[in-house]
Amino acid sequence: MPYFIFILFPLGEGRDGIEFTTAMTAFFNFLKTLVIPNGLIFLALVLVPEFYPAPQTFWPYASFYPYVFYGVAAVLCWRFHKDRYLFAILSTGAAERAVYYLLAANGGAIPADPLLFAGIGIMVPLNWLIFELIKDRGLVTFWGILRWMLIAAEAVFLGMVYLNPRAEMTNAIRDYLDGMESFLPAVLPNLVTIVFLCALMILLLRFLLRRVPVESSSIWALILLLMGFQPTGSMAELSYYFASTALLVIAAILETSYRLAYYDELTGLPARRALNDQLLRLGSKYAIAMADIDHFKKFNDRYGHDVGDQVLKMVAAKLKAVPGGGKPFRYGGEEFAVIFSGSDMDAAKPYLESLRKTIETTKFTLRGFGRAFKKKGSAKSRKRPQRSVKITVSIGVAEKTARHADAQAVIKAADKALYRAKRSGRNRVSA
Repeated sequence: MPYFIFILFPLGEGRDGIEFTTAMTAFFNFLKTLVIPNGLIFLALVLVPEFYPAPQTFWPYASFYPYVFYGVAAVLCWRFHKDRYLFAILSTGAAERAVYYLLAANGGAIPADPLLFAGIGIMVPLNWLIFELIKDRGLVTFWGILRWMLIAAEAVFLGMVYLNPRAEMTNAIRDYLDGMESFLPAVLPNLVTIVFLCALMILLLRFLLRRVPVESSSIWALILLLMGFQPTGSMAELSYYFASTALLVIAAILETSYRLAYYDELTGLPARRALNDQLLRLGSKYAIAMADIDHFKKFNDRYGHDVGDQVLKMVAAKLKAVPGGGKPFRYGGEEFAVIFSGSDMDAAKPYLESLRKTIETTKFTLRGFGRAFKKKGSAKSRKRPQRSVKITVSIGVAEKTARHADAQAVIKAADKALYRAKRSGRNRVSA
């Protein structure tokens, strides 16, 4: 499909073609962030048991599968201070074990008490949603204690329903849930599935706005949980899918560690270490561009470091959508690098020029500038009009040649071209 699109809209043929490929690049970057690695792990967890079932020699050890992965995931969450995932794993493991010990019977089928099954099914997605929305704030802090209390309250409620299924409160809740089910049209799934889907849509919308790669694990985990939590399913399927969410959490923690080492925390771009690794893997044909925000130091001194950080984020967001195979990196400070593997300087220039124009025409609004110098609550500070400023970048580009035979030489040549762009008036691309 992507190749078909690029044939219809040839790269580099006019401003419209570049804008289209820029939009397509941003879209594919979004899909890549959503699918890799968590989507691929999800696919493997779903397909592998279907096509490569576990040998019979492994069956006696199947009962240990949930405990092993719950335990490994919990230890990693604790070690890396990922409280949200720790609470999610604890609540998921408790829910799965509750179904196993309280509801499973008749040879592994799940003829669950409707109220208990619905209660667990509603609590699981809501817990994942709540814990994902709360930042990692520690296990024994105010927010940590609230989350412990939430899990404890859910356990007490399920215990009361299980021990006294005909109590007045239990019957009232059961009648209420039955009434809600009766209002659902035939085209809608049951109440538990609706709660799962609503939680999934909220997390997907949040991911669309934030695009934090590690947060995609919660989306795929909810899908796994929904697949396992079906009244017509078996206990083996439920245990497998529930415990497999721990693998997604483990992958998310490893991905977080990788990003801390190789990505810039502020901009989300690959950092200097990732750039050095990439330079070692370049082929015989490539171009490297160096981009620098114009007058950034003066801008930073005038408006403050917080506003300067927002400028860096804005420029980084535009760099992420560079088409033509360009891969951006944060080089340091207000300087960025873009590598075009397999392209020469002439092929890269139109995309860099489009990038420069995009940044130049992007409206950057100073929100709340000067509030630090105003008294809190003053009418003058509240009515202060917002101000827009113009952000521009200068870009230098070079390619591998006989004169610039290695990546470091190409970077130095691109740096010299960048300084020529600065001396020529800034806000331009120079080679």
